Amino acid sequence: MKYIKQILAQMPKCYALGMFYGDDAPSFLAAVEKDGPIRRFALDGTPMETVAEGPGGVMTIVQ
Repeated sequence: MKYIKQILAQMPKCYALGMFYGDDAPSFLAAVEKDGPIRRFALDGTPMETVAEGPGGVMTIVQ
C-alpha cells in the first residue's frame, strides 16, 4: 500500500479527527488542540465547511 501526504488546511496542532455521517455525504471533521476552527472535509480531502471558528481546545470528536 502506498500513502501520499496531503496538506488539506492550515490548522496548527490539529489534534482530533472523527467520521461524520451527514445527510449529504460521509465526511470527517478535524479540530485543533489550541485556538482554531473545526472543519469538515469530504473523504477525498475536499473542504466542505467550517463547523465552528473556535475557540479550539478539542480533544475528541464523536457523532
